[in-house]
Amino acid sequence: MAAVYVSNLSINVGATFSQDFTLSDATSNGALDLTGYAHSAALRKHFAATTSTPFQTIVGDPTNGVITVSMGSSLTTTLNPGRYVYDLVIYDSSGVKTRAVEGTVLVRGGVTR
Repeated sequence: MAAVYVSNLSINVGATFSQDFTLSDATSNGALDLTGYAHSAALRKHFAATTSTPFQTIVGDPTNGVITVSMGSSLTTTLNPGRYVYDLVIYDSSGVKTRAVEGTVLVRGGVTR
């Protein structure tokens, strides 16, 4: 993987959020095989913020490079509306860390409770 995939997201306060990403291997131009990779993702108000909110990350289809980031409604309820930044980081079996996806998140407040 050479380039970071940029994807901007929108999360509704109090709703369950889920987004799938399909990661590509820059050398083969095919899907990145995520077998044996560790992964994590987090949301922050800005890149230098000291606090973060974690996403749950699940590799649903490792050989086809499909990874899902999600956040349950009990966690999205704690978010304040506004703009945030996030990234998804993967670690190969030798511990090499790669930022695979990054972007902004618009957290939208809701009316119905």
